[in-house]
Amino acid sequence: IQDLVMILDPEFKLVRVNAATLSFFNLPVESVLGKHCYDLMHGTREPVETCPLAKMLKTKTHEETELYDEKMGAWLHVSVDPVFDDTGQIIRVIHAVKDVTESKRAEAEAFDARRELLRMERLSRLGELTASIAHELNQPLTAILSNAQAALRFLQSENPDLNELRDILQDISSDDKRAGSV
Repeated sequence: IQDLVMILDPEFKLVRVNAATLSFFNLPVESVLGKHCYDLMHGTREPVETCPLAKMLKTKTHEETELYDEKMGAWLHVSVDPVFDDTGQIIRVIHAVKDVTESKRAEAEAFDARRELLRMERLSRLGELTASIAHELNQPLTAILSNAQAALRFLQSENPDLNELRDILQDISSDDKRAGSV
């Protein structure tokens, strides 16, 4: 088993450990047995605040948590289960620790990828909206330009048709309103 598995007494002292635990601490079994688990894991004289052991001793049920160990730079999934005697007293605790750093890292990368994908989707939609607005705005502006050029040609003639010029200016005014509403 790659996970650290320790059997503790009710005072949090190690009674038995698996090979992964010895390898993790890089200590011989004599240097591990009888030590407090919090001393070996965290180098403290009492359990850390996030340790599920103290809660398990009160609830007498399975407890688990995930915590980040700064010293190791790792995320750990810690679970504890009580072992009872015939009278219902806790005589041992099964304490398992699994390194979940890689899964946390993959989870964070997946979250970042989803966030980037959403950002790109928003940018794409914004680009589509911009193109649509540009197209809708370009039509009345083109009509305004054409009508203005036509009006200039009419004014250059010797006898401009004022009714035709009035219609052109009315078209320019209406195209301007259409562009404004876009």
